[in-house]
Amino acid sequence: MQAGNPFDIIPVDYVCRGMTVAGAALMRGEHAPVYQCGSSDLNLLTIDRAVELVALAHRKHLRTRGDTTLDRVVKSRWDAIAVTPDHPMRIENVRKMTESVDEWLRDPPKGWPEFIRRRLGDLVEHTEDALEAIDKIERMCELYLPFIHDNYFAFVTRNLLRHPVVEPEWDCDPRSIDWRHYWIDVHIPGLRKWCFPLFENKTPESYAPRHPFRLRSPEAAPAPHAEVV
Repeated sequence: MQAGNPFDIIPVDYVCRGMTVAGAALMRGEHAPVYQCGSSDLNLLTIDRAVELVALAHRKHLRTRGDTTLDRVVKSRWDAIAVTPDHPMRIENVRKMTESVDEWLRDPPKGWPEFIRRRLGDLVEHTEDALEAIDKIERMCELYLPFIHDNYFAFVTRNLLRHPVVEPEWDCDPRSIDWRHYWIDVHIPGLRKWCFPLFENKTPESYAPRHPFRLRSPEAAPAPHAEVV
């Protein structure tokens, strides 16, 4: 990561509001050629600040909901730093180290007692899970690296803000986002619930909408002038 580079995060509800505002402007013939919905130009969140907030969010979770004493006492005090792609603890080196441990567990020293060799063999499942998680993280880092390290991107949202919005429900001004609150109380808990299980080779819980609904195909809808019984 490149400290100071923008980490242009925007909550999805702001994007939905922005699309609605842009659509209304289009129907009124008042639209701009291009709309962007981001935060880096008006409410900058840097990649190093995002890393700091991630650590704070995990520490808060572990202090109150850690499964073990190690989680609640030790891991809840760990910190995190943003590193560059050539850092000794970069994800590529973590993968190589995990592969070495995996190979050693599969073929421990021949002179060791058989019950220890069997126990070490049982641990291979954990290294396999770790390698799968590392693969996913590597792909994600490769995807985002141009945006958080290689370049300095600032997405300009001002075209959206040129349209006056009366109803507060459609406000999409990113300056209203409190990053500390959003990251610690909304973003990371959401990732922990819906995304982290995928890294842990688990199945996230099924989503149940507050107000159940059902979509019908156009063919199943009644004709405009059909009588409904």
